[in-house]
Amino acid sequence: MASYPHVKEKQGDLSQLDIEDLFSGNICRCTGYRSILCGMKTYAKDGNAEELRNTPPYVLDEANNYANNPARWNHPNVTVSAVPIKPYEHRDYRHHNALHPAAIAVPLHPPPHQWHTPSPTSVAMLKRDIATGSYSTNYKLVYGNTSYGVYPQFEWANVGVFVDISGISELTNIDPYPPNEWLNPWSFKGTPWKDQGAVKHPLSPATRAKQVGRQVSIGAGVTIQKLVKWLEADHDEYRAARPFMRACAQHFKRIAGHQVRNAGSIGGSLMMAKQWNFPSDTWTLLDGAQCAVTWWSPQSDDETPRSFEEFQNATGELVVLNVILTLWEDVPFQSDGASSSTSKQGAGQAASVCFASARVAQRLQNAHPLVNFAAFNHGNPDWENSFSCVWGNIDVCNKKSQENQNAESRWPTIPNTSHYRLSKGPSSRIWAATLAGWPADGDTLDTLMEQVEEELRNMAATAEEQGDPVVRCRVATNLLRKYCIVNLGAPSSEEATNSLRQTIYQARTATPSSGSQMFMVNTAEEPVSEPFIKASAIGQTTGEAIYTQSILPPNTIHATFVSSWAAAAKILPFDDTARTIRKLCEHLLYTYGIMTSPQEFHIYTAEDTFIQKINLLNANNWTHATPRLSKAFQSFPSYLLANAEVVYYGQPVAILVGPSERVVTLAADYLGTKKSEFLRLELNERPPILSVQDAIDRGTVVLRLDKDGKTAEVPTVFETASSGPEPSWNAINSVSKDPDGPNNKTSIDFSQFGEGHLILEGEHSVPAQVHFYMETQSALALPPSKNEVSELEGKPMKLYASTQSCMSVQKQVRDKLNSLDEKQTWQVELVTPQVGGGFGGKEVQSNFVALGAAFVASKLDVPCRFVLSRDADMRIIGHRHPMTANWKVAVHKDTGTIKAMQIDYLADAGCTYDATLPIVDLALLTADNAYNIDHFCATGKAYFTNKASNTAMRSFGVVQSLQMTEMILERIAERYAQDGISMSPFLLRAKNFYKFNEKDELRTPFGQPLVNANIDAIWQDMDTMLLGVSQNPIFDQVRGVVHPKLRERAAVLPKPQRREPLDVEGMGFDTLTHYIAAYNEKHAYQKLGLSVLPLKYGISFTSISANMGQCVLQIDAENNVIVQCPGVEMGQGLDTKMKQIASMKLGIYSDSIRYNPDGAQMKYFKDILTIDGKECRLPGTGASTGSDLNGGAIAKACDAFTKWLEEKLRGHEVWASYLKQGRWYIPPAYDAGGEKVRDAVDLWPQAVEALKAIITLPFQFDLVGYRSPDLTPVETEPGKIHKGDPFYYYNYAAASVLALVDCLTGEEMVVSADIIYDTGISLNPAIDIGQVEGGFVQGLGYNTCEEVTHNEKGELTSINTWLYKPPSTLEIPMQFNVHLYPLISQYDEWRDEEKKHAEKAPIAGEGHPANPLRKPGVKLDSHHKVIDPYGIQSSKTTGEPPLVLSNAVYFAIRNALKNYMGVPQYLPGGVDTPKGTPLPRPKGEKQKPADEGPSSQPASFNPITDEFKLICPATTFNIVESIIHPGVRGAADRREKRKSKQQEAWYKLRPTPPVIAAEQRNSLQQQQLNSPKME
Repeated sequence: MASYPHVKEKQGDLSQLDIEDLFSGNICRCTGYRSILCGMKTYAKDGNAEELRNTPPYVLDEANNYANNPARWNHPNVTVSAVPIKPYEHRDYRHHNALHPAAIAVPLHPPPHQWHTPSPTSVAMLKRDIATGSYSTNYKLVYGNTSYGVYPQFEWANVGVFVDISGISELTNIDPYPPNEWLNPWSFKGTPWKDQGAVKHPLSPATRAKQVGRQVSIGAGVTIQKLVKWLEADHDEYRAARPFMRACAQHFKRIAGHQVRNAGSIGGSLMMAKQWNFPSDTWTLLDGAQCAVTWWSPQSDDETPRSFEEFQNATGELVVLNVILTLWEDVPFQSDGASSSTSKQGAGQAASVCFASARVAQRLQNAHPLVNFAAFNHGNPDWENSFSCVWGNIDVCNKKSQENQNAESRWPTIPNTSHYRLSKGPSSRIWAATLAGWPADGDTLDTLMEQVEEELRNMAATAEEQGDPVVRCRVATNLLRKYCIVNLGAPSSEEATNSLRQTIYQARTATPSSGSQMFMVNTAEEPVSEPFIKASAIGQTTGEAIYTQSILPPNTIHATFVSSWAAAAKILPFDDTARTIRKLCEHLLYTYGIMTSPQEFHIYTAEDTFIQKINLLNANNWTHATPRLSKAFQSFPSYLLANAEVVYYGQPVAILVGPSERVVTLAADYLGTKKSEFLRLELNERPPILSVQDAIDRGTVVLRLDKDGKTAEVPTVFETASSGPEPSWNAINSVSKDPDGPNNKTSIDFSQFGEGHLILEGEHSVPAQVHFYMETQSALALPPSKNEVSELEGKPMKLYASTQSCMSVQKQVRDKLNSLDEKQTWQVELVTPQVGGGFGGKEVQSNFVALGAAFVASKLDVPCRFVLSRDADMRIIGHRHPMTANWKVAVHKDTGTIKAMQIDYLADAGCTYDATLPIVDLALLTADNAYNIDHFCATGKAYFTNKASNTAMRSFGVVQSLQMTEMILERIAERYAQDGISMSPFLLRAKNFYKFNEKDELRTPFGQPLVNANIDAIWQDMDTMLLGVSQNPIFDQVRGVVHPKLRERAAVLPKPQRREPLDVEGMGFDTLTHYIAAYNEKHAYQKLGLSVLPLKYGISFTSISANMGQCVLQIDAENNVIVQCPGVEMGQGLDTKMKQIASMKLGIYSDSIRYNPDGAQMKYFKDILTIDGKECRLPGTGASTGSDLNGGAIAKACDAFTKWLEEKLRGHEVWASYLKQGRWYIPPAYDAGGEKVRDAVDLWPQAVEALKAIITLPFQFDLVGYRSPDLTPVETEPGKIHKGDPFYYYNYAAASVLALVDCLTGEEMVVSADIIYDTGISLNPAIDIGQVEGGFVQGLGYNTCEEVTHNEKGELTSINTWLYKPPSTLEIPMQFNVHLYPLISQYDEWRDEEKKHAEKAPIAGEGHPANPLRKPGVKLDSHHKVIDPYGIQSSKTTGEPPLVLSNAVYFAIRNALKNYMGVPQYLPGGVDTPKGTPLPRPKGEKQKPADEGPSSQPASFNPITDEFKLICPATTFNIVESIIHPGVRGAADRREKRKSKQQEAWYKLRPTPPVIAAEQRNSLQQQQLNSPKME
């Protein structure tokens, strides 16, 4: 939808970069974008043939796939052809809905809000209507109405009439400005030159055009996208101004997304900045480029173009008419998008006229700026004080006064914009320094920047949505520093100047992104292992996919939650319901123009008798309760609606029912404010608990047990718990390993590691993350009167729910409805259509909306649709658990072997139990990662806080846990470098891996045997991939400085690894490290960083009884086999894989298989099922077990199905034909040239016809259950040896990330990401690669641009798409390579070797154990087909583990910043100590003994506080802190509480100007550099 109109309009004239830009306004949470961009770029005029050569094609139909047509699918021979665009009926929804064009985002409502008719068609008509009072006092001029997306709270406030001005053609023109009226930019008063008289330097028109440039008038109604097109077009008359025009166009293209730029106008953007503090890039850019603005006011008929400063100070009714833009000619320009110069300048040499603009945002596109910037200077000494500089988002007015002002008057009475101009003093000194040669009057660049930052700090105000003011001022100052060095000739080295000429945005958009994929197709398992596209992809692409939110029966009412406006308070009696509803109707009418009736609304609170019966959600805790503690969990209250007290800001306090989704959403927002007086609260005297440290101080640990193992009184989030016994915090307590004694310890005695060991300790913290699924929490309940046909006994209710835990929701809703009335028995039939994303957020907390919908439907006997808005979803639903870990490690100094490691986790649970303790459990079970450590101990605690209950999220505690572990490895490597010891971080990790073995010789800390660990082989392959990374174009400029032998290594290709323990050489890592060091040496302010991380990830639900799948097969009369499973399709491709398994097992054409065609229907399944004598309970779809559990059940059901068929059809000729060809469907065959030599043979329709004579169709088979084999719970009871087999198998993987960081602005980009991921024999390589890419990019967002923040009241401030930023298309790696392990060459060699050794095997068909090329765990059956002990069909999962690999992004950024700050780093053959700010030894690390040589501890340093606030873009400035202190990620436990203190103590990361080469210095500069002041 985003690309179609542009592709159609351009008719093949779009480049790859143009197509990538089309998606700047879109968010995708699942795919990682790479595949979308790759597909769409096939429509580009330059094509993407190179990328397609590295992208194997995927399969649409089983009848033509890799197995039966190898000639066509031989990937190296695939040609790129022009694919015509499928015809599509383009709908103009504006005309379809008969709405006025300007009313797209503002629905037409009855009075008092009206559209004025007729709409003005000329400026004169508009002026007349305003002057004669044709409009009401409070009117609003509307062009594109994009402001509604930013400030919906002001859209209707005090507006009586909307006036559509899109029909005024005069406002949409871009025309040359008459030469005789050209303006003098230097007057700053907008006075035409012709009227200035005694101007110091009057110019003729020809001279003006030459020295200044031509001028154009841009109508206020010109859209941003139209202006971009005009600036990018080739205008002969403006040829000399083309560099300036292109630079402006590139900056404008960073504003919002394509959709907004197509609707938003220049005048509208300026008025948003003036009215509502909007940090408009349009304002900054035009103001900085010395433009003038023309406006009209009925109070003054003067239409003289004036400066932006005058416009900023103007008051009253203002109608913007146009902007006068000077097209500066033949001068160097620089912007975020482009840089072009027609004159050269070096360090210390300024150009005559120069302009630059920039913006720094939370992500590179479609994000409001943290800071934007524009500066202009005319170097002619006759033009006095011609330097000017303007920033956006600095001078932010107080939000509260702004709201009050808007409430009183529509028109501002004070300047109301976030833009700030540098004062005359610093401006004059910069101008003087530029003319005189730096410095001027003793002002060096550093002293000037100090003055500028001090001025900005005095002006910057705090606004929650605008970012930390301290950080904004630092970034703003650094942008000016860049400008002075690059454009004004401030002294700097060539390396520094060159590194500043290109911004991160320029580097990211210089070339289109690309990727490559490698995988294996096992043709013996066709159609399994074929890369089929996702079964639901076509429906999603055409908009025909059905979700819960898509279903809307007639006469449906709508409901949502009303939220709390405080975090910790007692609830006083609610306001009278009738009075509340009356006030609500008035609010809707006068604020939004929505006319409603009180009879349309219902409000339910915890005071209602019926709510009291269903309010306690114990089953919400039951979902993840372990058997040993299940009774204790009932003491952790989880309520549908707040009961007597509210415990977090945004907690549901009432259910509001109304006539439409929009109405109840707006109404609930109003009732959730203090102003509405509906919710009355008595605030707690103590501040809310918002961090783990606060929780520790207040004693709110989760789950206290007394000495008898019984739960003591659970402390509330308001009171300090009384002292008591040591808490037992989770089911596992701890995991530990000790070769010298019982492995049931909770701590390690590090005193045993004496001389020759390094003892390090520290702290590390990781933040929260929002799920941000595309479909918010939703449910639809149909009461009996609307659902008369039902197979259920009792009173039936059909419930549609967007949930991952179908059986849990069904059970909870049924039990709660039955508690309403003992005389009635309810039976709930739950159906889950495909889900629009879950990521764990719909595993536990989807109960809330489902129960709410069911309650309302049962109470009012009408269908109820319960949907949370994006804002409500983010406030109410919990997030990923923030965690902090204290760690300690002992390392053998000479060998690098880790002898002991202790990690103690502290988790932020939020306000209820939810899934917290199982998440901490999994963090403990995975804490060792891929490292075999002799003495290992991990413990965990969780604490209640006054925040939404944190819940399950993709990777379920593992991404947090393993970032802690890898930080420890990073700290070890840093210590080696500080001590001058050359220890490769790559080999340091390899030295401590679990080595490959085929016996039970190695065990995890909890006692599970670890056989066939192939991380060493994957690590060796990754080392080879790193050689390829060294060929990245970013290294072209340093190619000659790297040793030739290192360059030659890049030609090495991956080879199958011998399956024996490997000693990894690290050649690729060393080569790439040399290239990075060479690049960083040449770039003073932009630095590269590399990180390579391993992964071992166990797969299973840690609650053993939950590892169950179920399946019911059906045959319909249309020859289809219906596969019913509880596994929910939510974008992960589960439906596709399950169809492939059923097709292979049954031998039926895959198009004849239907997986959950009407959604997952719980009526077919049982909550509890006994399998092989074990009682199992049905889990939700999660923990990356969907394919294993559901696939295992399908395979088992298919085996039973085939036996049943044999009984029914034995003796029939169709059965004989089946036995002869081996399956019901035989695909067509093709010769070596790709020509069909045999048609497909499908016997299944004949078999169905034969069955019709025997049975009645449709026919349903019995329920079949499956459980993961040989799993046992982990036993960690005191006095017992830790043991257990909780995981079915392990995924192994590795990822390398190369990141580029701008150390002055904090912006970053991922230059390349390379992943090797063990999928076993993949069920579907296309799906698995998509999961790897999507998971990695979701984790990339977690580690960079996604920030969760709360204010001191506990209110979530990073809310909706305006303030919370998942990755966009520009955040993904520039080069994204994914290799599924093993590759086909490895598989073939393993298979051939197995055949050779099969006869010598001790057991027939197993292969000989001495086979050196043996695949881990691979065995052959009697037909020489490969089998192994992994998941279904020898596959491994891809759901969650890839997200953990994204931790490499965090450490790559961190390593880049370490280079900038002068931290010693590993360099092959020695230690690289780059120039920069020296760092201290991290606190907590022991000082080196005297016999270990001199310490690298610097004599002094400038410390930063560990209360540093997390900042985006990236986590760059926050990572700076982690380099100095072990408390990482902004010390989230304390950062909000001590905000004012942190701002004052914040370390100023001032860049150290590199030394300037002697030959580049003139005498003035030499004198300056040698002066004591400069030193």
